Amino acid sequence: MKRHLVKMIAGFCFLMAFAAGPFSSSADALEIRQLTSPKGIKLWFVKDTNLPIIQVRFLWRGGAANFEPGLIRFLSTMMDEGAGDLNAKAFQTRKEDYGIKLSFSADKDNFSGSLRTLSKHKDEAFSLLALAVNQPRFDPAPLERMRQALMAGHRRSASDSGTIASETWWQNALEGHAYGNAVRGSPEFTQKVTPDMLRKAHRKLFAQDNLIISVVGDIEETDLLFQI
Repeated sequence: MKRHLVKMIAGFCFLMAFAAGPFSSSADALEIRQLTSPKGIKLWFVKDTNLPIIQVRFLWRGGAANFEPGLIRFLSTMMDEGAGDLNAKAFQTRKEDYGIKLSFSADKDNFSGSLRTLSKHKDEAFSLLALAVNQPRFDPAPLERMRQALMAGHRRSASDSGTIASETWWQNALEGHAYGNAVRGSPEFTQKVTPDMLRKAHRKLFAQDNLIISVVGDIEETDLLFQI
């Protein structure tokens, strides 16, 4: 019961964080509904036809603190670098052709992402999202490209006083605890990440009962439930 209540509150807060943004002029006018898809996935939904846009936010509880430091951060960079029968270039081209915005991120507690699309392109957008979430490829070429990007980030962080101060505080305050580790991990760990490590992390993290979804925008409830 307690877990269910916490999940409901988290879902509501997750939705309200962006529901009153570029869509409705007043949060008081929003009708927030909790739905369940035919696949048993629960989601929070606000229909808003002011703009022909759909925005989806999704979150899996269980972030970087539950994995080796740096692994989930690496995973977040690879989720839209090819999926299903689309390699990285084809996936990115499909996103650009339809003006679809899709991104993933990780913090100590959660792995999250967002999808933003014109309502007329909803079928293509939800299809790409499903591929990215369910069938990421982790191909060698984009993996090495993302590795180099992360290594460049490590080099920048090593000379950034704000990053150094923040990470030092966490390490000292929570010495010996997973929460004391930097989400980005270490350069040494980044260098040794393999596709198999990412696949195992993906399987462990992505569970339906660990998922919160919020949707706002110009889409009918029946269409949304079909897509989810």
